[in-house]
Amino acid sequence: MANIKLDDLQGGVLAEQVNYELQRVFDNIKDPNVDEGKTRQITITLKFKPTKTEGMVEFTPSIKTTLAPPTSEATMMIVEKDFQSGKVIAKEYNKQVKGQISMEDIIDVDDKDNKKVVDLLAK
Repeated sequence: MANIKLDDLQGGVLAEQVNYELQRVFDNIKDPNVDEGKTRQITITLKFKPTKTEGMVEFTPSIKTTLAPPTSEATMMIVEKDFQSGKVIAKEYNKQVKGQISMEDIIDVDDKDNKKVVDLLAK
């Protein structure tokens, strides 16, 4: 049985790196922007290479973490030319008639919760 523990290797740096990668995996699992069903993986490779000096071994650890990628959904964009400036502009399509004002544009968040009457002519 070896008298070396993982916590002792590289003065504890390797154990700290493993703990850091574990935290990254758990953070990724709780991230609402990733597919929760995807598998995450931490691969720890420990390489031992005997050197020409008798009794010496070169030790090289490496850690590779595979996280679930962020999910992505397609959206529609409107690309048009601004006739005043001549520049091409793009914006996300939100199913609203051009020039029309949305109620969210004129009602404050606090007003929504309090359900106050909004004077549309005052804006």
